[in-house]
Amino acid sequence: MHAETKQGANAALEIVSQLMPGERDDSVLELIDEKVEDIRRLFGISDLELEAKLEKKGLEKEALIDLVIEHVALLVTRR
Repeated sequence: MHAETKQGANAALEIVSQLMPGERDDSVLELIDEKVEDIRRLFGISDLELEAKLEKKGLEKEALIDLVIEHVALLVTRR
């Protein structure tokens, strides 16, 4: 979903929520250990790249999130 303003995004989300049955569950967006390898493989993130981005032990998921954002930004520039 894309919107020019936060209000526009909220309005679009409200419409989608009305059209889709069920309860909203944001927990599916959480980065759990089981997803890490799949995400790394999908974006082609190597051990070396992750280690280079890692600032502190225990922050591997945060480093992975930063790398995914970088990879997505690079994809946009290649269009």
